[in-house]
Amino acid sequence: MQSVATRLAIESVDLHLQARLSGSQQEQIWSNAADTVKGIGGVAESSFALLSQLVEDAMVEPTPPRDTLPREKPLEHAGYQQAPDFNSLILPAAKLPNTLSEGDKVHVWSKSKGTWIEDGFVQEVSKYDVQILGDVVMKGSVYVVFDAGSKSKWVRPRDIGHLLRTPGAVVQADCASPSKSAPEEGSPSAGAHAATPDSRMAELHALRAQRGQFKDEQFPPTPSGRIQKWCRPHEIGVHDGRVLWRREDWQLFRGEPRADDVQQGELGDCWFLSSLAAMAEFQNGKLVQRLLPDQQNFSPAGVYLVRLWLSGRWRDIIVDDQLPCVGNGVGTYRQLAYCSTRRCQLWASIIEKAFAKACGSYEALVGGEAEEALSVLTGWPCETIQFDREDFDSSILWATMCTSRDARFLMTVSTSSGKSRSDEDIRAVGLVPNHAYSLIDVLDVLDAGGDRVRLLKIRNPHAQDKWRGNWSESSRLWTPELRQRVGAAKAMEAGMFFMGYGDFLKWFERCTICKVQGDGWHKVRMPTPLPGNSAAPNQGWMLSVSEMTECCLAIAQPQDRARSGPLFQDLKLGPIQHAGFVLVSVEEGAQQQKPLSVAVGHPRSRPVVSADCWLKPGFLYYLLPLSLMEGPEVPAVLSCFSRKAVQIREHSFSNMGVVTSWATFVRFSAHRPDNFHGAMHLPQIPSWFTPPKATAAWWLAWRRTTARATSRWIWTSSSRAVSLRSPGAVAAQKIGLVQGKLRSYR
Repeated sequence: MQSVATRLAIESVDLHLQARLSGSQQEQIWSNAADTVKGIGGVAESSFALLSQLVEDAMVEPTPPRDTLPREKPLEHAGYQQAPDFNSLILPAAKLPNTLSEGDKVHVWSKSKGTWIEDGFVQEVSKYDVQILGDVVMKGSVYVVFDAGSKSKWVRPRDIGHLLRTPGAVVQADCASPSKSAPEEGSPSAGAHAATPDSRMAELHALRAQRGQFKDEQFPPTPSGRIQKWCRPHEIGVHDGRVLWRREDWQLFRGEPRADDVQQGELGDCWFLSSLAAMAEFQNGKLVQRLLPDQQNFSPAGVYLVRLWLSGRWRDIIVDDQLPCVGNGVGTYRQLAYCSTRRCQLWASIIEKAFAKACGSYEALVGGEAEEALSVLTGWPCETIQFDREDFDSSILWATMCTSRDARFLMTVSTSSGKSRSDEDIRAVGLVPNHAYSLIDVLDVLDAGGDRVRLLKIRNPHAQDKWRGNWSESSRLWTPELRQRVGAAKAMEAGMFFMGYGDFLKWFERCTICKVQGDGWHKVRMPTPLPGNSAAPNQGWMLSVSEMTECCLAIAQPQDRARSGPLFQDLKLGPIQHAGFVLVSVEEGAQQQKPLSVAVGHPRSRPVVSADCWLKPGFLYYLLPLSLMEGPEVPAVLSCFSRKAVQIREHSFSNMGVVTSWATFVRFSAHRPDNFHGAMHLPQIPSWFTPPKATAAWWLAWRRTTARATSRWIWTSSSRAVSLRSPGAVAAQKIGLVQGKLRSYR
């Protein structure tokens, strides 16, 4: 991906120079750039310096101080034709008609409320492109005041048509919502599946008030294989290993949810159920109960509403209680085939069914990772630590798990899938290959000999198998005192087991941490469509704070398994986008606007990409989504989770603004190999990008034969290899060409 960023930088600088410099000046800069490329050799940092130097060469004139830009003076008379600072790298104003005048009454569309606010009025209409507090207000924008005067905002010309309307105006059926591809829940263009929470709850109550039992026509029973009937709870005759001789008193919840309530069935969705079980032990099951809002008791009408986090927002999904069943050996179909909930409860089975409906079928849930499951169930971003990474450090992992335990984060761990250990070896010690387990606790204790021992308390929702090695239930390492101190007897009865840290690293391959915070945190969500190949990625956001705050930023797009479900099937989305983002900062009022890298959401093919950071007052932060894949625009949502309030405004950057963000990302990420982890290359060059005349580059990736470390190089048209890390000895058979053709690698 960096090769494309480099080419984008060179191309954008070229276009910038063509508009501002003479032909001789352009040739001089390109000559200097070519000399730089040829002289790079094996110096790792030079390739990044080249990108930054090209940007700096283009910005040859000094940046005017911010306070020299008068508020009411048009930008073309305020240094706009000079080299602009980073904050002013905004696209020119769109020349759209504006029929509103000062004092006009308007209705304002509220994203948060999902409805029109009817008490708005136009206080000001911008006559010029002006810069206000670092933000460019385009000509024709209107400043509206609404919600009894408590709120106000600028509305850009291109947004007036679907964010504002005059009293009495008819809302068109095809009115675009603020999100072009994925309507906000409850927006004018949102469908039935994206209705507001209040409207879906009203629908639930209406269905419960009807006579008879509800049948979900959108997700009807589909017999297949051993499953020939979907049963209502009163039709189930065998549950939790016992025969129900009479009509059982089924309940949605019996008291607080418990982790051992969740029982996996024949469906291979342990990745989802282990996360659900871990949630049941978190905050006394409060998060699980929130998935079924305002529902505690059994529904005689057989209808429930489940709230899941899909594509960056909560979705309310209504299902009935017909559940897939198999026979009990005497020809009847009365035993749950998939997830069941102990103590004659239904909550886990209903949640599993709602997710299956969102994905189009139960079969769509087979195989997955805990990171996706925890995100769907909690709405909070997650982090996965792979133990086979080159930069993996076991001491850092232990410290991370301890701090995550203290922060009361949700954690799960997964066994290997036969890569380092065979499936037979994994089963021989009582574990299940490629299986997700709930990590309940990490302990640092003293054994009988006084030596310090690191233990992990783990639960397997598929409780037929248990760990048989050291610190297992029958292990001689236990003493009565130590068993009592860590509560081993009670834990093992509840389906948990203990394992030493060394064995844990041997048999498990990754740990997933879900960063669930308290209710006091602020949450802001903004539709952020990921650009496809038709236009350059110019849309971004500006963030600011009035007091220092901890912050987590995330960009979410529809999960692969949900793209064929009812929520997104009309959009006809392709494979998941390879996307990320970069957050850079500039100091307010500084004469030299040098952007600094604050956080990087490492580009990868995942539904959610996130990064943690700290935001300080006195700085402006610019977030630019990094999405350079071929294909159509993809709906996504930017989420900001913060301890203190964060103000977010949308920005449209020029190509130079995009290049500056990319250059900052590359410059400050050169020394961190984890920023380049994974497949960050592009399968094709985006159609909006034209290769520059100075150089053409391809990325190569191979392994060092000596240190077994991955090395990435740029191969230029001048037949010089630009190393990003010391390559060591390179064997021809180890070379993996990412893009383009190469005849000689020396």
